[in-house]
Amino acid sequence: MHGEGFQAAALTQGRRFFIPRGVNACVNAENLRALRVLFEKRDIPGLKGYAGNAAREAFVRADSSLVDLSILAYSLAKLAEKPHIINSPAWKPLADLVSKKLQGAEEHAAKGEKEKARARVQQALNAIDSLSMDLGRFVSGIVEKARLRAAAQMYAHGASLGAACAFTGASKQDLASYVGETKMPEKYESVPLARRLDSARRLLEE
Repeated sequence: MHGEGFQAAALTQGRRFFIPRGVNACVNAENLRALRVLFEKRDIPGLKGYAGNAAREAFVRADSSLVDLSILAYSLAKLAEKPHIINSPAWKPLADLVSKKLQGAEEHAAKGEKEKARARVQQALNAIDSLSMDLGRFVSGIVEKARLRAAAQMYAHGASLGAACAFTGASKQDLASYVGETKMPEKYESVPLARRLDSARRLLEE
């Protein structure tokens, strides 16, 4: 695939989304199209892979707009893997709205209207939050869990707790608890930041 899309998943249904060498990743039309296609196909592994790679790219490139895509992708993956959610009356209106917002974001990005594109992504996240009124406590925590997941990805690849939380909006206390439970400090404490950044870049270029 040619263009400016970043790697959304290792391999999903025979297709690979990636960052061509020398091309900067950002919230552009191809990245947004990749996310929309993964969602419309209900490709849960692809959405989770996209989320992880977007979070790592956000840290490596210091681009907070990519955090929005990471949070949205992971939130959609968690929703789509729950049968009681996708079989509820509230699901189709939400799915249609998310697809519409992503398509609108894609169109804005194609015109170079990055702030308008980002606003559409935020509107999709807001729609997921509002779904909690219909589907209860599980959904109300999905976006916050996605923020925590994105922050953990950044921390694992070299960001400090404070920087990871500042980028994602995650709670510093929650992130500290999460990384403690998952043994992240033991895994990365002896690895210099420069080496972690280099490793993250090499991983994203594979």
